[in-house]
Amino acid sequence: MTSCRVDIRPLSDRELREVICQPAAQVGLKVSTELQERIINEVKAAPGSLPLLEYALTELWQAWHREYQEDKTIAPELTIEHYRAVGGVEGALEKQANQVYQQFSGDAKKQGLVERIFVELVQPGVDTEDTRKRVWKRELVSDIHPEVLVDQVLAVLVQSRLVVRDAAKVGTEEQVETVIDLAHEALIRHWSKLQNWLEKHRQYLPVIRQLRREARRYAAEQGNKSKHFLRGVKLEEAQDCLIKYGNLGYFDAQTQEFISLSKKTWIEEETEKEKQILEALYMTAEFQWSQGNRQGSLISITKAGARVQQLRDSRPEVKPVNCQKVVEKLQETLYDRIQDSSLLTTLTGHSGWVNAIAYSPDGATLASASDDKTVKLWNVQDGSLLTTLTGHSGWVNAIAYSPDGATLASASSDTTVKLWNAQNSSLLATLTGHRSLVNAIAYSPDGATLASASSDTTVKLWNAQNSSLLTTLPDHGDGVNAIAYSPDGAILASAISYKAVKLWNAQDGSLLATLTDHGGSVNAIAYSPDGTTLASASDDSTVKLWNAQDGSLLATLTGHGGSVNAIAYSPDGATLASASDDKTVKLWDVKLKFDLNLDSAMAYAHDWLRGYLTHNPNVSASDKKLLEI
Repeated sequence: MTSCRVDIRPLSDRELREVICQPAAQVGLKVSTELQERIINEVKAAPGSLPLLEYALTELWQAWHREYQEDKTIAPELTIEHYRAVGGVEGALEKQANQVYQQFSGDAKKQGLVERIFVELVQPGVDTEDTRKRVWKRELVSDIHPEVLVDQVLAVLVQSRLVVRDAAKVGTEEQVETVIDLAHEALIRHWSKLQNWLEKHRQYLPVIRQLRREARRYAAEQGNKSKHFLRGVKLEEAQDCLIKYGNLGYFDAQTQEFISLSKKTWIEEETEKEKQILEALYMTAEFQWSQGNRQGSLISITKAGARVQQLRDSRPEVKPVNCQKVVEKLQETLYDRIQDSSLLTTLTGHSGWVNAIAYSPDGATLASASDDKTVKLWNVQDGSLLTTLTGHSGWVNAIAYSPDGATLASASSDTTVKLWNAQNSSLLATLTGHRSLVNAIAYSPDGATLASASSDTTVKLWNAQNSSLLTTLPDHGDGVNAIAYSPDGAILASAISYKAVKLWNAQDGSLLATLTDHGGSVNAIAYSPDGTTLASASDDSTVKLWNAQDGSLLATLTGHGGSVNAIAYSPDGATLASASDDKTVKLWDVKLKFDLNLDSAMAYAHDWLRGYLTHNPNVSASDKKLLEI
């Protein structure tokens, strides 16, 4: 080819003048001297503009001819006014291209195809100018742009002399196909709309074309086809491209299928890889545990838990089958860890079951109530017994500190409630009036009222200052197991054995609502810190969340395998803890309403490992990274 190359020098002024004037003279037209000089100067200033000149001269003749059709007396001369009307050498082509594009203004799909055709006909330069690029017509056909639509749009573009259509052989075969090309490479440099399209698509156009080539290589492969699949960053880039351009017609069916199969294969490979990693960590944790290395076992299984969290949050499509096994092992390890090393002290001294405990508001004292008919007060710092409160003649079921910490109330099966001075342990008063065992007590938030709930089917409200009975709420129809004040003190909730929760006006004792959806005795109730939600726990193995304002059921939390006996909200109200006969405590995200098995277990694991990983000089750097997760 180099031996046949011919260098074409720029045309001289005389040659340019001939190019301008001779074609006009053949149809009986003159070209004004002013116009000749203007065109020559513009062409000389813009190398490569000869195709534009050809187009501009044609437009000049058409402009004059339109005038002549209206007025046969006009002079047979092309003037500077005609030149300005067509936009000059550079403007003529852009004007024509814009007019053609506007023909499709009523059809967004056709306009989108016009944009795509011209973008496809350009090869973006890398540190060089953009150049024209021929494409097979079949490459323009896609699900978005079917062949019939492509043919319709191409017909207009060819007729307008913006693109050309030709036939060419496919490779070395005899098969002939239609090929499309720009009619004027000058369109790339002088049509601003095309330049804007190219800038918009410049980042992804090379990626799209590379994906097409890789899809064709995959389709042509006769051997190991999977080696062509996209993985990692390339797959992410392809998917990103598909999201942005899938609805614009740039991806044919073959390329879309290639990306889809790549993703499917990648998920299968990643799932198997993660399965093996989790299995290795799990087996390591099992071995370490069997060798008595509890700390090492917790680290290994926490690493596995961290991988499961990462998969869930960043790659949810990758789901190894052993994820649940890891979560269960993590919980089991944590439970054993609690038994092994989280125990600070054991308080011994009661001679019967311990039914209730309560911290003083300042956290310095822990009170415990027992079937041995006593209440014991313990020093929280050293676990020493401070004093034993005696006086009840039956087992003590419940205890509660007043909000100011000055008084401790205790409720007993002897049908009484006793008030004790929390400082000197002296008995302040005995509240009588219930006819059966007292199951629960609760102070109002302002400390002015003490409520007591009994198996005699009543709730009594007492003046906490002088111990007088204020009122008895109407008969509940069954034993009352639990009571709770709303945070603002306006409502008192009571839980009864007959599968219901009742809401009462705490000021006048009127019944506001009865919540009935449980299938068993309601054992415990608790308000969220913001007072918007009431939680109830039942023998039916569920926890229910209620709208505290209108009593409507918000959600039913299922997962326990036995009666749920106690519930408590975290101070921020985001988490609800529930304790059950199934020997588990579950933590729930009460906004999303699901069991926080993994996240809560990981949080506890990090808490327990923090000190060990921070201060142990023998811990590896990779293990210390667990603290960053």
